[in-house]
Amino acid sequence: MPLDGHAPDYDFPIAVVPMNAVLDNRDVAVPLAMQRCIVRTDTNTPLGTVGKNYKPIPHKDIVQNVLDAYEDSGLSQDTDIDISTYDNGAKLYGEIVFNDHVIEPEVGDIIKYRVKFYSSYDTSWAFCVGSDGFRLWCKNGCANPLTIAKINAKHTTHLNINGIGKRMVNGLDIFMNQKEVYKAWIDTVTNEEEVDKFIRNTICKSYQRSKGSTNYNKVQTESLLKQMSDESQNLGYTKWALYNAMTHWSTHTVDSSVPRVTQKNREKLVADAMKSDYWSSIGTGSHHLTDNKEVAYA
Repeated sequence: MPLDGHAPDYDFPIAVVPMNAVLDNRDVAVPLAMQRCIVRTDTNTPLGTVGKNYKPIPHKDIVQNVLDAYEDSGLSQDTDIDISTYDNGAKLYGEIVFNDHVIEPEVGDIIKYRVKFYSSYDTSWAFCVGSDGFRLWCKNGCANPLTIAKINAKHTTHLNINGIGKRMVNGLDIFMNQKEVYKAWIDTVTNEEEVDKFIRNTICKSYQRSKGSTNYNKVQTESLLKQMSDESQNLGYTKWALYNAMTHWSTHTVDSSVPRVTQKNREKLVADAMKSDYWSSIGTGSHHLTDNKEVAYA
């Protein structure tokens, strides 16, 4: 799939250049083996500093590779494609939503197959391409934190971005079989104590160690508990309602300064939470996990 005739905002030249440190108004050369700078040469904008093993992969090459892989896979011709950059082009985020590959675990709750990818020149995001579900129950759509297939790698001289098309196809097979997992969550009843413990010890856990501080984010916890209460009005107090509450929180980031970046960060928090023992224990009647409520770090 060729790029459009005009250069999109992710197609710009970069260079890896030496750096200088300033000491007493004197320039001191920084050895290349220690640190280098990625510069956007069409605007002379520094995008980030990197180590000696960092291998910059042009955003254009990543996008072209993903789009070519999508076309070669033959999965669909009915898609929505969104590609954006942030921080003067330092960060790249893209996604392909497949409108004709859907599952419906509950009547009216449509989940579409999605492939997303991201990378950066400032080392904040490793190169990643993965697939998941994109839920459509609200007007804006909601991110699904449950990753289905994923390639995640640091920018090094050994990084190879080939093989993406195969992952897309394999991911779709897994996605279409995910319906039973969602149905199980619909049937799993939980309670306020379990949900409160899960939220505080995963998504909202804080690592502040100042004396007298609690080890979870109270405001964020209350927000998620409120959303859980809202979801349970229609879905019952279930694991599925909690999943809905988390996807709502991870996606509704319009008040953030950079909504897409905030969404990505929140999706990771939710995805990590769903890998925890706290998530696995919901609805099982198991209460052996440590509860850190109102515990302050010394």
